[in-house]
Amino acid sequence: MLLSQISKNAKLIDLSSNHIGKLGVDHLCASVILRDCRIETLNLEDNKLGDKISIKLFESLQSNSTLKKLNMSKNFLSDVIADSIKALFQKNLYIQELYLHWNLFKTPGGIKIFQGILENESLMVFDFSWNAIGNGTPSVVPEIVEFLKTNDKLIHLDLSNNNFSRDESKQISEGLANNHSIYGFHFVGNYGHVDSRGFLVINDNEEKDLRNMHVSHRIDSFYYMFLKCLIYIFKVRI
Repeated sequence: MLLSQISKNAKLIDLSSNHIGKLGVDHLCASVILRDCRIETLNLEDNKLGDKISIKLFESLQSNSTLKKLNMSKNFLSDVIADSIKALFQKNLYIQELYLHWNLFKTPGGIKIFQGILENESLMVFDFSWNAIGNGTPSVVPEIVEFLKTNDKLIHLDLSNNNFSRDESKQISEGLANNHSIYGFHFVGNYGHVDSRGFLVINDNEEKDLRNMHVSHRIDSFYYMFLKCLIYIFKVRI
């Protein structure tokens, strides 16, 4: 009851590093489907919710039109929930930022999620770092390359520490070179490095860049807003 009242007034709900469990998610699900819900930012990072509890939330958000930022990092999410995330981004055209940092996704889940966001017209920031979507069979890279080729809305993508092979990294590099919307790209912990122009450079004798694996390089919303301002100024000058 309290949460439903809060959702009618609050634009930001931060429940990160808690243990809201099934009961908390049930209340959130009841709130986000309300016509007068005003929530724009929902941060559930580090709640260890798991797939079974989280699926209902992703399903409930399909009909929500207010949420712009969703953080589900560090929640033990796996390929089991990938279909629900795919469906969400095929139906919800309002979410602009998605954070799935440090979960348990592997190649099959990565394929489905990139299929889901392929033609999404609203998503501008996607943090998929610290999962394990690389080096699987079949490879997730064709979906990533197709996304980089087709989608022109995303401006910030983090694929750090995902166990991509050298060949996969080369293919992603080629796909990124043909993308003209992404201004911020992160690939730490995989093969190659991002140069000053934002290109992913792969050298044949280069090993994985593990220098900063212990450092948490996270996409920052303030940086995202700064990028939006720069893009706007650039377009106005043109």
